[in-house]
Amino acid sequence: MKKVKFLFLTAFVAVFAGCQSEEMLEKSSENDKTTPTGDIRITIKGEGMTNPATRATDGKVEFEGGYATGAGLYNGTDQPVVEAHPDGGYEVSYFYGGPTNEPKKYDYSQSGTSLFEVDLGGQDHTFHCGFKEKKRNLTVNAGTGGSVSPSGTNSYRVKKPIDITATPDNGYEFTGWTITEGDVTINDPSSLTTTATLHNTNSTITANFKEEQLPVTVTFTLPADEYIMKNQTGNKIRLTPWNGSASPHTTYITYHFDNESQKHSISLKGENCNLESDAVGIRIKSAVSATVTIPKEKSRLVIDQISRQTIVNEKGRCIDSEKGYLILGNNIIYTNPTPAESWESYSPTTWQHYIPLAVTGMELLKKDLTDGDVIRITGYAGIVGDL
Repeated sequence: MKKVKFLFLTAFVAVFAGCQSEEMLEKSSENDKTTPTGDIRITIKGEGMTNPATRATDGKVEFEGGYATGAGLYNGTDQPVVEAHPDGGYEVSYFYGGPTNEPKKYDYSQSGTSLFEVDLGGQDHTFHCGFKEKKRNLTVNAGTGGSVSPSGTNSYRVKKPIDITATPDNGYEFTGWTITEGDVTINDPSSLTTTATLHNTNSTITANFKEEQLPVTVTFTLPADEYIMKNQTGNKIRLTPWNGSASPHTTYITYHFDNESQKHSISLKGENCNLESDAVGIRIKSAVSATVTIPKEKSRLVIDQISRQTIVNEKGRCIDSEKGYLILGNNIIYTNPTPAESWESYSPTTWQHYIPLAVTGMELLKKDLTDGDVIRITGYAGIVGDL
């Protein structure tokens, strides 16, 4: 009985040992699949290594700013690939290697490539690798009418936003950023404060400004003591404005801005209380004025026509009118080429005279004007007839 138990125990141990041996062989076979069995070594090293191992199952060696692959053991006839991989915002600083007797057989600085297919030739190889921040120059310029920050040319890391600011001078306004060179991108080109990002090339950007456009108000006036109508008869019979109208004299100004088709008008009215007649004619005792405002977004005021209408008690015929003048400060800015023709209409009680001053299509540029400028309108109608 003891002999049977001993034989059974012996058989069990033999079976268990056989299973263990088979399992160990399987594990050994799996390990052989991931661990090189050659005796030729590729070593990768350099500044900024964060993983100093030169042999790993994946052949990867990590550095600050990137990593390299291809380290490990190989057969002497293998042709493994060794490659440098920079992280975003970094680039290869140096990458070279080879056998002891030719240490720079493979060199990034000469070939411009960071991938080498290495012919081992039965010799160990050592590679040196390093990465650096990828930087490019950004030049920031300011156009006339403002300043920028930062200013001039500076070096920055690529892919990293750079704060930029434009500041207009007094009397100027910012119109936007423009890229004049390179592949830089600007987050918001219309914003005074935004960011610029460099990519692969040195770049230049410019902040643009223009003179600030403000509304300009111009006053047109009929000057005091100016005659609007003169008696051309020899005996200088006194002319009298028609008292049936509160405004027996009106100067009309029709105008528009820039190239717009819409017409506007203002009227300068000579009230009875402000008109005075004598043997010479009818004159305005105190100035009569009206204003025109050129809007911020407009650049010029175009005078389409200036005309006058006067109603008097006497019948008469307009035979002449003085040339019309527009005067700004001490300068005559417009003179109509010839005295204007007029037309008259008669009713049993009044004689109405309508006299265009032949001011047509005159342009006043905003840049030549100052807010508050006063433009004086002069010129009169000459009357003769059955007074």
